[in-house]
Amino acid sequence: MYSWLLIGMLLMVSGIIAFVGDLLGRKVGKKRISFIRLRPRNTAILFSVITGILISLFTLLVLSRASYPVRVALFGVENLLVERDSLEREIKELRKTQAKLAKEVGERNEQLAQMEKKVVEQNERLSILSTRINNLMKERNKLESYLKKASSEAKRLTQELANTRSQLAYVNGEYRKALTSLEESNKELEKRKNELAYYAQRLQNTQGEIQRLTNELDFLEKTRNNLSQQVEKLERDRIALEANLEQLKRQNESLRGELVRKEQEILAVASYYGEVLGRDVIYPKGKEIIRGIVECGRSPERTKLSLRSLIKQASDEAIKRGAGIGADGKAVSLMKFLEARDGVYIFPEETVLAGVSEKLSATQGSVVVRLISLRNFTRGEHIFADLELYKNSLVFDKGEIIASTILDGRNSESELLEKVLAFLRKDVREKALQRGLVPQEDETVGELPLKDIISTIATIKENRGKVLLKAVATQRIWSAHPLSLSLQVSEVGS
Repeated sequence: MYSWLLIGMLLMVSGIIAFVGDLLGRKVGKKRISFIRLRPRNTAILFSVITGILISLFTLLVLSRASYPVRVALFGVENLLVERDSLEREIKELRKTQAKLAKEVGERNEQLAQMEKKVVEQNERLSILSTRINNLMKERNKLESYLKKASSEAKRLTQELANTRSQLAYVNGEYRKALTSLEESNKELEKRKNELAYYAQRLQNTQGEIQRLTNELDFLEKTRNNLSQQVEKLERDRIALEANLEQLKRQNESLRGELVRKEQEILAVASYYGEVLGRDVIYPKGKEIIRGIVECGRSPERTKLSLRSLIKQASDEAIKRGAGIGADGKAVSLMKFLEARDGVYIFPEETVLAGVSEKLSATQGSVVVRLISLRNFTRGEHIFADLELYKNSLVFDKGEIIASTILDGRNSESELLEKVLAFLRKDVREKALQRGLVPQEDETVGELPLKDIISTIATIKENRGKVLLKAVATQRIWSAHPLSLSLQVSEVGS
């Protein structure tokens, strides 16, 4: 409702101003009034023109005062486009960081699951070994009990053997007495012979019993030796099992320690990224910190001095943005990563400067040197940068056509705007990069002010047909320079 009321008021006021202007012009024409030495007719035309200008000014003032979108469309379009491009780049960087963090968390979770699986397997193995040790201990107790019984039986047989031997000694004594008494009496001889035969038979039986007992004793001795050997073997097995058990316990403790360490590492990484997420990113990964031109063919010392001066400028710029200062008083340090088959090699700043200085000293001409951020760095962090070198050569001569395309003036202004922007950001950019142009700090190539683009679109619309749009270099452009260009519109075929 407010918009229709505003439009109605504008139409009414514009009509009143037009009416008053026309009336004033006619009166001035009738009275033949002259203004600043103009003819009366021209004076009347001047008043009519001023009236039309007042109508346009009044309309623009009222619209811009009453509507914020109109005010932004008139005066803030270029800032909005720049802010939109910046927000799109930030969103892309944040999405890359989110994907990387998700990947690292997945890898950590997978490692943790593998460690837990190993712990479960070690616990199962430990349980099996404990069961086996208990069974062996039971067997050992049974063997010790059997060995005790065998020892008591051997003692009993030894005692019987001693008794038998004492009886044998007694028989031998009796036999001697019988032989001594043999001469005393013949009657006693028969009697003694019979007794001697009896005792001889008994002696024979006793010797057989002694032999049997001796054989049994030898068998028991062998059995005792075998049991002792088995006991010793079981004892060695028990000691070995106890050693294995201790080793498994140490491995278990080591695995537990490793698991705790991994958990602490994960917590430390999570804490670091949590802290980083709470701070402002001052240099995204791949962001240019500074650039400069270094002359080649000089001594390595002078070349190294130029590179150090460039690093000092980068450090001063980083300190202004809030970077952390290291022990050497700088906020930016060089570092180079090179991947090889046997691993990744890291080279410090002095090594990088020495190698680059030697290379540039043996080269002619000049190079563009860019310091690029190795990763995302937040406020308060020390910046580590890589060094990029580009040959500083002539990319385009003054007046040279960089790229061209055909557009149709019958298209709408919005379609023409999209096609012109695509022409600048794709065709012109690709051609410039192919010829060796180094992108600017914000990675842009061939950007033009919006007013120049709008003027070019207006020229295309005036032709009302197909035209040839050319991007032309306005000056000699080298690799390190920004791409200074202008847009020219001509007929197709010219």
